[in-house]
Formats: sequence, structure tokens, C-alpha cells
Amino acid sequence: MTALNGTAARLAQLVSEHADYEFEGFRWVACQIEGLADELGRSVNTVRKVIGQPPFHYITRCTKEDGKHILLKLGDELCETDHVNILRGIWVRGLVRFNAALEHELRCQIDQLAGLQNNSDQVSRLKARLENAAKGAAPLAALQAGKKISLMVEPKTMGLLRGCVQTFGADAPDVLRRLITFEGWHNFATIIKIEERTSRYYHWPALAEINRNPDIALQIYLDLLQSSGSITLHETDVMFQKIAAFEQAQMAAE
Repeated sequence: MTALNGTAARLAQLVSEHADYEFEGFRWVACQIEGLADELGRSVNTVRKVIGQPPFHYITRCTKEDGKHILLKLGDELCETDHVNILRGIWVRGLVRFNAALEHELRCQIDQLAGLQNNSDQVSRLKARLENAAKGAAPLAALQAGKKISLMVEPKTMGLLRGCVQTFGADAPDVLRRLITFEGWHNFATIIKIEERTSRYYHWPALAEINRNPDIALQIYLDLLQSSGSITLHETDVMFQKIAAFEQAQMAAE
């Protein structure tokens, strides 16, 4: 580790001496950035800059007991919450692109039905979906321009994303990234419907269904990799073993 000096050195010593909060396999200092700034006699902006660089690593939390605060540790190894936050970014940005593709598809379907008789109910349903898809696709221009978009999601979604991390492990980001494409999701939704694992067809990606059907999710991911020729034979064999393990767990649960 590069030798530290100044504020970084003092903060590293503080963390080493006071990291007594255990969370997700690591020891942290639970604190407010403003409190750190007062303790070190530095500005909040300076502290923010220091904790955002190695060897420091922090996550932001909000609990009923302590309100909004940070957990700060030494070392850049990611904890589970870090992986959940990474997955949240993939999910939110992926949904924007999914909605843009869905919006285009719905407009085409509505245009094809124009002028046909006895289709008012179907067109009404499509227009309702189109309205929702257009809202979901609204941040696309900002995303394409490289600008930041809001990654806020409901607490329930964060819980489902955590479940996805726990289920798929290191594969979670790639599996989710492929499944929330327009092609990937509709393949997945079709299969779980055909195999009677659900009684409905999901027009939008649903994390709960992905978590309930990890074997199908991983198979869809593998199929997409194979179709693009971006997976080796060894990697394919490893993926087959993972799928088989999920299938066995599914049968045991039934």
C-alpha cells in the first residue's frame, strides 16, 4: 500500500483504531462525514475526497436507529451491499433501454392494427402499455449522452436485487444485464409460462421471477452467450453444472 500522509494518514489511523462495527464480513467505522471532518479538523469536501480514494472504502446506509450515515473501512474489497448497488445500476439503466425497445415494438403493433375492425380493446391495452413504456424510457437521452440518471428504487427492489446477488454470486451482473434486454426478457418470460412456473406473462422484467427461476435465468444467459460465440467450451461446461445444481434445488423444493 502506498505510504499515506496528512489527512489520509490520520484517517487511516482513526479507522484502524475504531473499526468496531461488524457488517457483511468486514469491520467498519460507523459515522457521519461531518463528524469525521470535525474530528480531523478538515472540510467536509476534503474528507469526501479522501474517503473516495484507496485505501479507503465506504458505503452509505440509512437505518431507523442512526438515520443516514456511512460505514468506512480500510481495503477496497467489496461487501455484499456494494454488489447490490452495482446490480441496482445495471437494473435501472437496463430498464430504461428495455422500455425504449418496448416502446418501439408497441408503436409498431398499434400501427399494424390501425384500420382493422374489432380491435379497440387490444389497441387500448397496447396504448396503456405504451404510455408506461414511454415513461420508463424517458431518461434514455440522458443515458446516451453519458449523463447521470436517478438510481433510486423501492426498498422491495433492493431486497430482490440482494436476493439476485445471493443466488447468482459472481454471475449476477452478467445474468441480469442479459435478461433485461428485450430479447432476453421475452425469452425468459415465455419459457417460465410454457413450463407452467407462472400463470401470467410478464411484459416487463420481474426480479422476483428471476430469483424464483435461477435455472432458466442462467440457461437464457448461456443461450445468449452461445449465440454470440462469446463463451468457451470450458466456460459452457461450468455453466451447465451451475444450471444442473439450480435444477436439482428446484426439484428438491417441489
